[in-house]
Amino acid sequence: SKPGIYLISCNDDTTYLGATKNLRKRASGHLSHSGRFHGQIFHVIETMETFDALVLRELEYKYLRAFKFEHNSPVASPYPNRE
Repeated sequence: SKPGIYLISCNDDTTYLGATKNLRKRASGHLSHSGRFHGQIFHVIETMETFDALVLRELEYKYLRAFKFEHNSPVASPYPNRE
């Protein structure tokens, strides 16, 4: 139930990157029968000991800048903009 960054490997060879304050809850939501990524593979790539929205957003953007993820849009991020 730690915060962190995750990847979902999709059957169509695309990848989704996400950030969440609770990895277990987010994986359950994505991979449930009614979830957007049902039947796909969920990978945790980085965890944090405590939730800090700005640090989590920076980690997410680090990975988004480094790789092209077909399902991602920084506009969709649930974290507040850094001023």
